[in-house]
Amino acid sequence: MKKPNKYNELILHRKREKKRRRRGRLNKSFKGTFSIYENEQKIRLQIDRKIWREYNSPLYDFFVKKQFITEEEDSSSHIVMPDDYSFCSNYELAIETIRKIIAAIFHNKGKEIVFDFSNCTFVDQPALFVLQIIRLDFQEEFQKLDSRMRVLSSIITYKVVHSKVEKVNKLLFVTGFVPQVDLKIEGLMPLTTIGYYKGNRSQKHYSENRKGVIGTRIVAYINQCLSAHGYTFNADGINYLDGLVSEILNNAEDHSAFNTYYATANLLGELKSNGTDSVVGEMNLSFMNFGDSFFEGFEETKLKNTDVYNQMDTLYKQVTASKFRNPFSKENLFTLYALQEGMSRLKFEEESRGTGTTKFINSFFAFGDYEDDERDYHPILVLLSGATQLICDNKYKPFERDGVFFVSLNSEKTLGKPPEKSNLKTLGYYFPGTVLTARIYLNQDHLKRKFK
Repeated sequence: MKKPNKYNELILHRKREKKRRRRGRLNKSFKGTFSIYENEQKIRLQIDRKIWREYNSPLYDFFVKKQFITEEEDSSSHIVMPDDYSFCSNYELAIETIRKIIAAIFHNKGKEIVFDFSNCTFVDQPALFVLQIIRLDFQEEFQKLDSRMRVLSSIITYKVVHSKVEKVNKLLFVTGFVPQVDLKIEGLMPLTTIGYYKGNRSQKHYSENRKGVIGTRIVAYINQCLSAHGYTFNADGINYLDGLVSEILNNAEDHSAFNTYYATANLLGELKSNGTDSVVGEMNLSFMNFGDSFFEGFEETKLKNTDVYNQMDTLYKQVTASKFRNPFSKENLFTLYALQEGMSRLKFEEESRGTGTTKFINSFFAFGDYEDDERDYHPILVLLSGATQLICDNKYKPFERDGVFFVSLNSEKTLGKPPEKSNLKTLGYYFPGTVLTARIYLNQDHLKRKFK
């Protein structure tokens, strides 16, 4: 039997000891580094939580200041949409839902929020437009907040539960709430949209260019929708409409608390018909801002704009002088009068102001007033501002007298008489801004008869 080589055993023992010590040093180094990393993460988390607690949302604070919401609103992250989510037919419940959604978004930063439309059987474009703008604006705010934090995330994810009603799902799709949806090819189908535009005066010397770009794109889209039904605007018509859209955008920006405005448009259309001439398309165009109502704007400038304000006040007193109960508030009637040609709250600054809103309404009814009771195609223009809802339709739309356009909302076609209660209403909840939305119907047969 061979004797063990003690020298070799000693060398091997030293090598093993050296490796053991090296492993010990490495483990100690790793533990120290990990401990430093943990401490840094704890400090960053504390900093993030402080940023989170001290964060002030300009949009949320605006809603609280306007008393549109309270800070005690229910903040559940699962929002069950009402059976009728519509500004035109169910305004109060639609606004209550929006208030819940604002609270849910603000108090559930970094989580998932569910919009559950499963029991919803009817929606309209204005209510979806306002909801989408609120969602997008908060998303923009939270992205800025998220960039300041290292550990926490404020980005919200949204889940939309489809409705059982196809008509609702069509509008959810065309307004951008769902990326895709299975639909039967029947009735009005979603065709195109321009998405959502946001203009901002804080762009300084680029603001006018940006406004011009947005206005030009909207007019081009309107022309594109019209061309699908055999007609287009000529160069003069495009310039005229461009001027009207620009004034709408100017008004929206002037009344905004944030110097911003929003716009969107989309087209739905029939895909099957007995002939191409009878195909109907539904075009929706919407503008809005958050800020002062029409009435608040006039009250704010009444000392500088005395001539226009006195004209409106005279009409108001004339209409409310009746011994019968008057259903209209001063705000209701002033909002109606503010639409008249030449009635601008900034008339004292610029003589050309106050010429576009009624002309804009009239222009859309001029080519989009096709109506079909059987298929429920009814053109309508709705204005929501403060505590007032104003509706123009084929029965009560603008009229021209001596080259000036008026909208009276009564069969007598005079501002000296009360408007119809169905077309001018006091809202149960104050809306903190203005929404102007038009829904018109395009039909080639109808256009041929009109412009023959």
